[in-house]
Amino acid sequence: MMVPILRVFGTASTAALFISKRKSLQTISNELPEMNYFPKMVIIFIFSGIFSKANIELKVGESAPDFSLKDQDGAIHKLSDYRGKRVVIYFFPKAGTPG
Repeated sequence: MMVPILRVFGTASTAALFISKRKSLQTISNELPEMNYFPKMVIIFIFSGIFSKANIELKVGESAPDFSLKDQDGAIHKLSDYRGKRVVIYFFPKAGTPG
């Protein structure tokens, strides 16, 4: 199951992703031409893994399913920990971080 992304905000070093089931991964890849291959594939891989297992259809404005990710310090953050707050998932290359 392919998981498309509604919008990509950022540059070669950053991308904040909003998820939707409207576009194929090839379309997403074409929309991220300024990003190096590796960070682009990591972003696509992370989101395709999270949402393909759930086998759900997301619509703009609906609540996202709960999932967890590790931060650069190894701490695990669950989406449900931020319930009621606005959340932007923000990725950047590890080369640009101290971790």
